[in-house]
Amino acid sequence: MVAGEIVKALFPNAKPSSDLKRIERIALADAELLIRSSTAFVTERHLTVEEIKPTEVGLCLVPGRVSGVGEPFGIGEITVTRSVVRVHDELGVGYVLGRDPLKARAVAVVDALLQGRWSDAVAESVLAPCRVERRKRLSEQQRWVEPTTVEFETMVRAEG
Repeated sequence: MVAGEIVKALFPNAKPSSDLKRIERIALADAELLIRSSTAFVTERHLTVEEIKPTEVGLCLVPGRVSGVGEPFGIGEITVTRSVVRVHDELGVGYVLGRDPLKARAVAVVDALLQGRWSDAVAESVLAPCRVERRKRLSEQQRWVEPTTVEFETMVRAEG
């Protein structure tokens, strides 16, 4: 299951183009960088972050389909961490896979900031460095995977 499908399962009512992409970008960001940059952003601007619901870890049912078609069924469960915060008047929600309460809180803070008047500044000072770091990580992974790629040729059996 790819991140986009997980985001759709967790946020079924989100607007597909803008909300889901924003949530996916934030959730895929490097945890340490996201926590550090969002904390710096909030501290520099003397913003208050109010915890609406305590950060909690729970389970989420993973849907599947036989051969990608047919009726969905529950494959199993994944661990999810959720955080809900308010920054000024904006409500932010953060869901991350696994047990990472600090990242879930950072995701919620960034989500709230992106909905308010700080959206452009957050996109530039918090999300842009996260995007650059993600591209570096993906490029590094690609360099490691490339030498192990196996190309299969189809062999035709001779009749007779």
